[in-house]
Amino acid sequence: MNRRYAVLTAARNEADALPRLAESLSAQTVPPSIWLILENGSSDETAAVATALAAECPFSQLLQVPAPEGPPVRGGPIVRAIHAGLDTLPEDLSVVMKVDADVTLPKDYAERLYFEMEQDQKLGIVSGSCFEDRCGSWVQQHMTGDMAWCAARAWRRECLTDVLPFTERFGWDTVDIAKARLNGWRTRTLTDLPFQHHRKEGERDGVGAASWINQGRGSHFLGYRPTYVVARALGRMRDDPKAIMMVWGYISEIIKRGPQLPNKDVRDLIRNDQRWLHFRARVAESSGRR
Repeated sequence: MNRRYAVLTAARNEADALPRLAESLSAQTVPPSIWLILENGSSDETAAVATALAAECPFSQLLQVPAPEGPPVRGGPIVRAIHAGLDTLPEDLSVVMKVDADVTLPKDYAERLYFEMEQDQKLGIVSGSCFEDRCGSWVQQHMTGDMAWCAARAWRRECLTDVLPFTERFGWDTVDIAKARLNGWRTRTLTDLPFQHHRKEGERDGVGAASWINQGRGSHFLGYRPTYVVARALGRMRDDPKAIMMVWGYISEIIKRGPQLPNKDVRDLIRNDQRWLHFRARVAESSGRR
C-alpha cells in the first residue's frame, strides 16, 4: 500500500484555525502529498491565509468553491466542497482524509491510520478518537458502533469509490459508513489514537433548541427508530436540557411527511443497529466501555 494521501479541509471563516492545522500536518511522520483547502464562502481572511500557506507549504493548495445560492441545507456546503476537491485529486493516492480546520493531530496520526489499514485489508474508513476541551481539560468523546469521527476521518481509496457520491445534507457521514459496510468494508474508531477538536461537535451549526431540532429532522431523514431518537435525546439531556427538542424535530418531519434517504438498504442497516438488542452495547459505548 503506497503512502500517498490527500487531506481535504472544507474551510469557511477559518482564518484563525488554518495556521495551527498547517503546523500539525507539516509535523506528520508521514506527511500528506496534497493538502487541499476548500474555501467555500468565507467572510473573513480565510482565502488570503490559505494562499499564504500554499506559498509556504509544499503540499498545500487552495481551491475556492462558490457558496451555494439561497439558504444552505445543513451539511450540504461541506459535501459540495468535498466533491469539488475530490474531482481534482490524482488517481495514485491510496487514502483520502477529511480533516476539519479546528483539529490538531498527533505527529503519528497518518502513520497509525496507514498501519491499521495495512494490517486489515478490509478496513475502509477509520479515524482516531476525538478529545474536546471541557473547562481546561481534554476529555475523550465516545463513538458508538462502527462509526468513525468525521472531523479527522480517512477513507481507503477503493472504499471511497464504493460510497460516493456523498449525500448533500446532514447525516452524510453516517450514510457513507453504512454504504461502506454494505459493500463489505469494516469501519472503526481507534480509541487509543487521540486528536484534539478545538470546538464542540456541531458548534458551527448553532446552539440551543434550533440545533437539536435540526438533529431531530436529520434523524428522520436517515430513518432512525423513534425509540432510539427518544433514548438519544434523554441521554443528551444530561448535558443540555434542550436536547429534548430533538424529539420535536423528528416528530415535525413525520407530520409534514418530510423526505427520507432514498437508499432503503442504508436506512435498514441504520435501523438494525438501533434495535433494542443492541441498546445496552450502544449505551456502554457512549460511556467509553467496549
